[in-house]
Parts: sequence; C-alpha cells; structure tokens
Amino acid sequence: MIDHKTHWLIGELINDMPIEIDNSVNAVMEYLEKPYYQSKRDRLNEWNPDKGEIFELVMTLWRITLEDSQTYQALIGMVVHKIDCKLELDRAKCAADVIGICFNKELLTMDRKYEGYVIGTEFTIDKEFPEVDRHQILFDKPSLKTTNQLLGGRLKYHSGFTCLNHLNKMNQIPLSLNCELLDIIKEEAPNVLDTEEKKEQWDTFVTESYAKYMQAKGKEFYLEWSADLRGRCYSQGYHINPQGSSFKKAICQLAKREVLRDA
Repeated sequence: MIDHKTHWLIGELINDMPIEIDNSVNAVMEYLEKPYYQSKRDRLNEWNPDKGEIFELVMTLWRITLEDSQTYQALIGMVVHKIDCKLELDRAKCAADVIGICFNKELLTMDRKYEGYVIGTEFTIDKEFPEVDRHQILFDKPSLKTTNQLLGGRLKYHSGFTCLNHLNKMNQIPLSLNCELLDIIKEEAPNVLDTEEKKEQWDTFVTESYAKYMQAKGKEFYLEWSADLRGRCYSQGYHINPQGSSFKKAICQLAKREVLRDA
C-alpha cells in the first residue's frame, strides 16, 4: 500500500517525472529476469513483483531520500515491508539490490560515511511535503497482512513465523469509545509531573488525545496490530490504545456489544 507522501509526490510530478525513475524501474525488471545461483533465483521468484509494485518501491525510496538522507540500513528497514518474501533477510537483500540499482541509474546517491554508507539524492522539489498525522484514527478496516516475518530464531530460543491469521482477525474488530466515561472522568497523569517540562509534555499529550477522542466519539474505528520477535501482539494505537493506561483501557470497548444474560 502506497503511503500518503509518496502518493502526493506522484500526483505532483505525474507529467514531469525524472527519466531516472523510469530507468530504475526498467533496470529492476531486467534484474529480476536474469539467471542467478539457485538460492537467489528462489528469492526473486518468491518476491515476483509486477511493474506497478516496482514503481511504487522505487518512488518510495526516492521520496524518503528527497526528505532526508538515510543510512543504508535505515533505508532498507523503511521499505522491506513492500517486498513479499517470507524471510526478513530475503526482503532486506531484495531491498538492498533495488537501492543499488537506483544508485547505478543515478536516481540515488551513495556516500561513504564513518563505517557505512549514506543514501541520498541530488534531486530536489520546490514544494514541501504535506504534514501527515502519524496517529490518525482508522475508520476503515486495515488491509490484510500477507507478508510474514520470522520470529526470534536462535536469538530468542525459538523459531517460526508470525501468526498472520490472528493479526488479521484482531485488525478486523470494530471498536468504539465509552462516551459516558469520557464525560465524567478526566484523564490523569500516571506518574508524578515533577518538572515543568513533564507538565508541558503531559498537557500536550492530553490535548492531542482529547482531539482524537472527539474525532472517534460515536463512531466505529479499528486498531492495527503487529507482533514483535517473540510473537507478542501490540496495538499500534497511540492516543487510543487498549494496552495503554488504565484510563485508555477503560474508554476503549467493542463496537458490537451484546447483553449477557443468565441461561
């Protein structure tokens, strides 16, 4: 799924796209068709993107570097979710290869710095990227997760893949806010605010939280869930989160409710 900023960039440059974009996309397509040793061939066959998916990946890499240069490792981490391989290492290898191709086609730059490489671009745009609400409320169901990740392996003393069925089921559950509770109880800081800085941070957080509560009040919404390397599931909610403080746990409830009666 294409992110908001990259979608905006494509719209701005739809009739004035740098030729390096097209050159990079075509070069990635050619790279995917070449003969390689068996393990690499298997990895590329598993990914198997179409031209639209390659274009989206290339544009995302370019958009990120237009905003700011990134280390090689950081840039890979920002786009691995767009590559449909089961193993995280295989996704990282594919992303690294695409970055190298974009560098060869002069869309991206690569500079040696310290003990690694920094990826950037010589291109610039006149307009500023639009602000994006990183904590926006999801009023539509999240897309089904299809890209798996290997769990902890030897580092965590177990192996296996994330249970996507469970995450997808959690993502499809409609939620709502307890409006009565919101009207009678005020959200209070869970810790002592013993400095002015802490007080200011808390006031900002509460103000932003109540703005989100008002957006969601009386509506159904969804939370997106993910798993860590041990398979533990975490809500991606920030202002509204059933795994947050006692107050946040109390105001978040199921949208589809039934009265339980004695049999």
